[in-house]
Amino acid sequence: MRHRSFSATSGKILQAFLILLACCAALGGAYLITLLGPKKSGTDEKPPREVQAEIDDLRRRSQDEWETFSNLLQFKEKLDPEDLALLENALRLREQYALRANNQFDPTLDSIRTRWQTLKAEEFRAQSRALEQQADQALAANNFSEAGKRYAEAVALEQRIGTECQLSKKKDFGRIAYLDRQVKLMHARPIQIDVSRLEQEANAHMEKREWAEAAQKYQTAYLGEKTLRETYLGVLPVEYARLGDLQAAADTARSAVDYDKITLQFDQAFALAKQGNIDDSDQLFTQALAHYADLQKKFPYSRYSTKENAEALLQKRNAALSAPVLAKLATGLAQLDQLIRDGKGTEAGNQALLLQQQAAQLRAKFPDSNLVGGDTYTKLQYISFKSRDIKLVQDRFLALLKPLPHSSTLRLTTSEIPQVLYAVIMENNNPSATPGDTLPVDSVSYQDAEEFCRRLSWLTGREVRLRGAYLVTATDV
Repeated sequence: MRHRSFSATSGKILQAFLILLACCAALGGAYLITLLGPKKSGTDEKPPREVQAEIDDLRRRSQDEWETFSNLLQFKEKLDPEDLALLENALRLREQYALRANNQFDPTLDSIRTRWQTLKAEEFRAQSRALEQQADQALAANNFSEAGKRYAEAVALEQRIGTECQLSKKKDFGRIAYLDRQVKLMHARPIQIDVSRLEQEANAHMEKREWAEAAQKYQTAYLGEKTLRETYLGVLPVEYARLGDLQAAADTARSAVDYDKITLQFDQAFALAKQGNIDDSDQLFTQALAHYADLQKKFPYSRYSTKENAEALLQKRNAALSAPVLAKLATGLAQLDQLIRDGKGTEAGNQALLLQQQAAQLRAKFPDSNLVGGDTYTKLQYISFKSRDIKLVQDRFLALLKPLPHSSTLRLTTSEIPQVLYAVIMENNNPSATPGDTLPVDSVSYQDAEEFCRRLSWLTGREVRLRGAYLVTATDV
């Protein structure tokens, strides 16, 4: 066992020794290669004195040219290209000097750079203004494409001032914004002109009832105006209603064919109503209104789809269908007035009830119409309620009248209105401060006096109105 252990240990030591020997041989070989390889010649390196001499020469030459240029500025108002070349050479030499001398803080270099960038910025600015003048001339000739190019070139020069001539502090943000706006304006103006032209042409097509052509041009104008709004917002004056107007015009043109058909249906329905064919007329009106509802959904921006137009169509339909009933009602109202003038209170009351029923039926059939006014309905209600007082009221009121001079139709009350007559007319409402049936009524407002005359007209079948002081009444016989 001891013999085997010793042998294993000896093998490990020998292995480590061999590895160490190999490493030493490798290091020795590398060193030998280094000794035997090519050697750097001393002729490639300059002595420190020569390097310093070159650096001093760069500094001197750049300083001489800078001073020469500075002296030129005192005697010349406008520099020549050769003068600028002198400054550019001074800048180039000074930058080489700073690099060779590793001089990161060189006030002279900063001064030369500032002067160079300032002059360069002024050169860019002069070129920019010249291009702007050319653009203005092209704009005056309505050559928007050429004007846009010149304005864009002027913008590029102004931007170079900011990027290449930062030390000059000549960058003009306001001028860049103005020129950039002019570039966009030159792109927008042709679109704006096309929109106006298309709208005018579409209007001409509308007058000729050429709906399809008008719709196409209105739609193209709408898209152009939308482009102006989305792409060139802030460049052109904003007309907020114009986009909606063009959209409405396009929808109106597209819906015109359908609306013509609806109008034709209405005309046919009117003709049937005049012939007394109310059922067929009502059916055709219903179909036309259904088509109109579809038009409103399909073309919501059309001028035919407005609420006012819908109400007008409904009123026309109601007027046509109710014409026979209205004619009958008008005849009945004339008969009622005659019965009242004849003093036939009972017959007038019955007639008023009958007409009231007819009016209620008409209003129920046409709830959205104003065919039977509220005043007419109120009159019928009042007469049917006061039918028993018609004879009494007429006797008392007519007894107060006398002919008005120089008039064959007017009559004037000879005295003030007694309280008993006022109370009967106004349903026992007597505002007088001193009650008494035969005493004149007093403390009556102007509105109540007008209402008294209106009701008195209903019960007498004659027009009664105020004259002057509002308790003096006159009647037209």
